[in-house]
Amino acid sequence: SVPLLPFIILPIGTAPFVALALAGLVLAGAGMERAALTGGSHRRAALEMVAIGIVSALAGYLIGQMLRVPLG
Repeated sequence: SVPLLPFIILPIGTAPFVALALAGLVLAGAGMERAALTGGSHRRAALEMVAIGIVSALAGYLIGQMLRVPLG
């Protein structure tokens, strides 16, 4: 729900950027929590989670483009 909240609260021109930033922060936090539980590097785990999120979002966008799904 974190990435959706800006679209409810903020103007549509600002919401995507805030949603991306919030999603990145949540993913980084989840990565750091994973590192705390497993004993790994906090920085590396945070970067891994953010990278996985970016690749996943890009893959979803590209699949939508290939299937010609309208954006709005």
